[in-house]
Amino acid sequence: RVGRPAKVTPAKAAFLIVVKERGKETTYRDLASSDYVKKLGISEVHYTTIHKAVKRLPPGFLETVMRLFGERVSKDEMDCVFDATGVKIRRYEKKIHAGEERRERQGVKLNAVWNADEKVFHASEVLKGKAHEYPGSEGMFKRINTPIETK
Repeated sequence: RVGRPAKVTPAKAAFLIVVKERGKETTYRDLASSDYVKKLGISEVHYTTIHKAVKRLPPGFLETVMRLFGERVSKDEMDCVFDATGVKIRRYEKKIHAGEERRERQGVKLNAVWNADEKVFHASEVLKGKAHEYPGSEGMFKRINTPIETK
């Protein structure tokens, strides 16, 4: 149809990305033609519109939606998994190596708290630095409202 693409608000984009990440096998194309999009009232949306709306989300907003969704899905107590992973990004910095200038890819650390039984995230952080330099997870655990199962 002619005209502007369908509007995907930040709240709708956050909900869709949480649904997408929960299943892991769902692609943006599948998501654009899913019942979730129809229930949100987004008519004939292209998958790139959803992808661009997700990329524009502030990180804190996405984590809040992720945590709220996780709290609704999780049981009384969850089997919690904490993971920190180093990820290379498409940003380069110049370094001098053996007397010549080279470009080196920068990296970030993705830290997440995950409910292993229900397969939903409860908290996440993206920090600068190397993967093995994470000082602690106390701040992330304070943001989780679901009790953690202890064995």
